[in-house]
Amino acid sequence: MIFDNKCDPGGDHCRHHLDTLKRVTKCLDRVLDDKHKCGLPAIKKDLDIIEKKLNYILSKKSRYGLYSIKNEINTLAKRVKEFLGKIDKIDRCVTHNALTLKGMKRDIKKVDEAVHNPDYGLKEIKSEVREIEKKLDSPTMGLHEIKKEVMDIEDLVSSPKVGLCEIKREVAIIEDIVSEIEKIITSPHVGLSEIKEEVANIEDAVTDPDFGLSEIKREVAAIEDAITDPDFGLSEIKREVAAIEDAITDPDFGLSEIKREVAAIEDAITDPDFGLSEIKREIRDIEQRLGITQYLTTGPFLKDSSEQTLHLKALNYSAVTQSVTFVLHDLRQCPITETATTIPFLNITPCCALFTEIGIGTDESNLEVRAELSTTFGLFVYGATKTGEPGAEGDKRTEIFHSQWAPLATFCG
Repeated sequence: MIFDNKCDPGGDHCRHHLDTLKRVTKCLDRVLDDKHKCGLPAIKKDLDIIEKKLNYILSKKSRYGLYSIKNEINTLAKRVKEFLGKIDKIDRCVTHNALTLKGMKRDIKKVDEAVHNPDYGLKEIKSEVREIEKKLDSPTMGLHEIKKEVMDIEDLVSSPKVGLCEIKREVAIIEDIVSEIEKIITSPHVGLSEIKEEVANIEDAVTDPDFGLSEIKREVAAIEDAITDPDFGLSEIKREVAAIEDAITDPDFGLSEIKREVAAIEDAITDPDFGLSEIKREIRDIEQRLGITQYLTTGPFLKDSSEQTLHLKALNYSAVTQSVTFVLHDLRQCPITETATTIPFLNITPCCALFTEIGIGTDESNLEVRAELSTTFGLFVYGATKTGEPGAEGDKRTEIFHSQWAPLATFCG
C-alpha cells in the first residue's frame, strides 16, 4: 500500500499525496497511450523502425547504403583514372614535334643519303635505265611487242562492252554519285561547314574556363581531395559508421539494452501488486475515505403515501460543461437494479443548474437514489421529496443536501 491507513482523511498532507498520485496516474496513462507521440508504444515503434533502417543501410540490398556508396566510389575512381589517361594522350598529341624544322632537316639529310647510296642511288638508277633500253629492243618484251599490246588495248577501248564508251557511261554514273556527295558535304545542316562548326563547339567546350577540360580536372581533383580528406573523407565516414554500429550493439547502452529497459518499465506498470491498476484502486479507496468520489448515494430512506414527487437538482460551479446521471432504486425489488429509473442531466454549462421532478407513487415505499458525477470538484447535487404531482406546488418532506450524500466505490449491477 502507498498510503498509511492512519492518514487523516481531511488533512492537507493526505490531499497533497492524493493530487500527486493523480498526476502520476495521468502521466502513466499517457505513457501507455498508443496515440501519444512520446508513449511507450510509440517509442517501441520508433526503435523498431530505426533498427530496420540501420540493418537496411548496412545490407547489400540498400541502394543508398554503405555497400552501395563503396561500390559507387570505386566506380568513380576507375572512371577518373580512365579520363586522366585520355587527357595525357591529348597532351602528348598536342606537344608532338614531328613537323618541326629539326625534323625537316633530318628528312632532307635522309634524301641526300638515298641519292648517293651505292645500292639504290643515282648511279644505280642510271644503270637500271640502260637495262630498260636493252629491254625495249628485245623481240619478246621490247617496243615492238609493246606497240602490238597497245593495239590490243585500243581494240579493247573501242569495244562496245568494255570500251571507252562504256567507261564514260560508268564515269558519268560515278560523277553523279560524286555530285550527290558534294551536295551532302556542302549542306548547311549536315555538311562540312556544320561539321566544322560542331568541331569548333567541341573545342570551345574543351577549353571553356568554367566547364572545360581544366575545370573538369579541377573538379576531379576536388573529388579526390574530398574522398581522401582525413576529417570528412571515406575513412572518416567508415569510422563514423563503425562508431554507430558499436553504439547500436553496445551491451550497456545499445538497442538491446533500450529494449530491455522499456520491457522493464512495461512490467512495472502492469505489475498486479504495484502497477497502474493497483495505484488507481488505492486512489479510489483514498477518495472514498475522504468523501471525494464521482459516485454518491442517498442511502435507503422511507417515503410515505403523501410524498408523491421526487425533486432532483445539479449545480455546476466548474469552468467546463459537466453532467450528472441520477438512478432511482425501489428497495422492494431484489435485485434493486431490475426496476431502476435513470434520470440523466447532460450538458450542464458552467455556473448553471438543472433540475427536474418525477413521480414516485402514492404508496409507502423504501427508496434509494444514486448520482454518477462527471467530476469530483465543482459539481453539487440535491434531492427532496414533496407532496403533490410533479410540476405542481407541494410541501417539502425529505431533503438530502450535497454534504449528506454518501460516497460509493462501486455499484450494484
